[in-house]
Amino acid sequence: MLTRRAALMGAAGLAAAPLAATAAKAGEAMVITDAVEADLSTLPRRKVELVKPPFVHAHDQVARHGPEIVEFQMTIEEKEIEVDKGAYLQAMTFDGSVPGPLMVVHEGDYVELTLINPATNSLPHNIDFHSATGALGGGALTLVNPGEMTKLRFKATRPGTFVYHCAPGGPMIPWHVVSGMSGAIMILPRDGLSDDRGRPVSYDKVFYIGENDFY
Repeated sequence: MLTRRAALMGAAGLAAAPLAATAAKAGEAMVITDAVEADLSTLPRRKVELVKPPFVHAHDQVARHGPEIVEFQMTIEEKEIEVDKGAYLQAMTFDGSVPGPLMVVHEGDYVELTLINPATNSLPHNIDFHSATGALGGGALTLVNPGEMTKLRFKATRPGTFVYHCAPGGPMIPWHVVSGMSGAIMILPRDGLSDDRGRPVSYDKVFYIGENDFY
């Protein structure tokens, strides 16, 4: 018996099919042909040195001026880590820690990341930001083999805290993620945090903790 629910689901599937086929033919990367290149030549630049969790790099809770380009650099490390006394994991990491470092910017800033995959590694890697849109969150643009490096820049358009992770494709995605390749980026509103009534909220200390299950 054909129900209304089944008919609606079938129609949705038919509507989505052309888009899926187009994405597959494009190698899973969507290209926007009418995008306008932004002139970033007048924006100030600021280099940030990332720190290992649970600590967070120095940052302003309220933006002091207009948007800027915030430069980060991360090195991918494939290494053995001790997850419990006498228990070891052959891990894949961003900057040597699990989770990877927390990045902090303000809404409207541009995130510019240099991602390095040293020749000492054995696998290709990339980075997928859930805070970015297009090109699989940057994953389709950042795949680097051992001995290569790449640079990605995107505009932080939505405040919140978002995960980033390695997404080299297919079954490699869950393998790289559960082996340690995930982290987070916090995008603060330009005027800082506020409560449900719009009153300013600030913090004296901040710590960054990520959950990973190892079996």
